[in-house]
Amino acid sequence: MDTTTVTHPALNKADQAVQAATSLAQSWSQVAGFLADNPDIAANAGSDQSTQRMHVFVGHKPDPVTVIADAARRAVAAGAEPVEHSDHTFGGVCLRFGRVEVYVYARSEQVCQPVTVGMVPDVRHRLSIALDEITVPAGQAGHRPPAQGETR
Repeated sequence: MDTTTVTHPALNKADQAVQAATSLAQSWSQVAGFLADNPDIAANAGSDQSTQRMHVFVGHKPDPVTVIADAARRAVAAGAEPVEHSDHTFGGVCLRFGRVEVYVYARSEQVCQPVTVGMVPDVRHRLSIALDEITVPAGQAGHRPPAQGETR
């Protein structure tokens, strides 16, 4: 009797699907912790789960640039990677928690500056804040304080 184990390709794909789902669950858990710790951001959040992105529109705030910068700073402290995102309509920052993004944004004319190439204004816009200048105090990156009632 042959006792050779044959690995079925569908099983490898199943393992990959489980790993992908686990990664996604961990990312959403990170987002949940970030939103629980920042209810002012959560109050304006909506979810598009098909793209693993939550949208946080802050254009109604008095100073959306400051709100976006503050959200980015707090998200970096929670372990996110901030990535600028802008187009001719909206501008803001995608806060990447692994495979899940929280997009904090406003209308581009509120938070972006147009990019000029030569004599012609380009359709691209740049966020009015420098994400590379967002810093987190030493020892706080990737760690969130305990939520109310939570013990560690």
